[in-house]
Formats: sequence, C-alpha cells, structure tokens
Amino acid sequence: MTEENRRSEAIKAVLGLYPIFRKYLIPSVETNKLPVTKTALRVLMSLSDLHPVTMSRLAEETAISPQQLSKIITELEAEGYVERVNDREHRRLVWAGLTEKGQVLVDGHREQIDASFLERFALFSDEELQQIIDSCHTVKGLVSKLPR
Repeated sequence: MTEENRRSEAIKAVLGLYPIFRKYLIPSVETNKLPVTKTALRVLMSLSDLHPVTMSRLAEETAISPQQLSKIITELEAEGYVERVNDREHRRLVWAGLTEKGQVLVDGHREQIDASFLERFALFSDEELQQIIDSCHTVKGLVSKLPR
C-alpha cells in the first residue's frame, strides 16, 4: 500500500467514527430538553473545561467563528449562564467564564452523559473496555500532533 493510499485509508477511518458516535452515543443524551442550543451547550462545556478563557481562545477551541461565538455568548450572558470581563491591562482582550447557573447546567448535563454512557458501556467486557480506553488514548495522542 502506498503512503498516499494509507493516508486516504486513515482519513476514511477517522471520518467514519463521526457517524458511529452520532448513531450510538450522542442520541442517548437528550439535548432537546435543555434551555440552550447544542452549539451553546458546546460553548458552555468548553467554558467549564477552560474557565476562564479569552474569547479568541474559546473561538479556536470550539471551532466557532468569533462573530458567531460573540452572538452565542451574548445570548448566554443574557440568560445568566456566562459572564464576560474586559481585561484591565489589555483592553482588547475579553475573558469569558461560567456563572454558577452555567456551571449547574453543565454539571447536570455531564451527569446525564455519564449515566447514559455507563448504561451503554455495561454491555462491554473488561477487555473490550480496555480496548476502547487504549484506542481512544492512541487516537487522541496521534491527532494532537496535527497542526491547528
């Protein structure tokens, strides 16, 4: 197999994970009952992990355009989930963070995700769970070598 064919095969394999996640894992978590959109939830989850974070870094981490992110943050701020603070030294820097209300929403959603995954993963043997863990660490390590 040529190097180019191997790269193509790797791309297909990685892209093939997305529909599997969408079909078997993501639907098990109800997002339609949440008071925010899926994109806003993704922003809140990222804010929880990165808190506090500059708006530019948050845009980079979530792969949402700065303009779209600003609109989402404005809506989340109006609903009391997020707060924005201008940097005192660098006026162009804007920091975003979760409010207590935002953290409560994220924590509740994470509990729902954990419960759903625990139920689904109960079907796997210990050996299969270890394979999943090892495979995820391998993929994460390899993909993290890619430039942004």
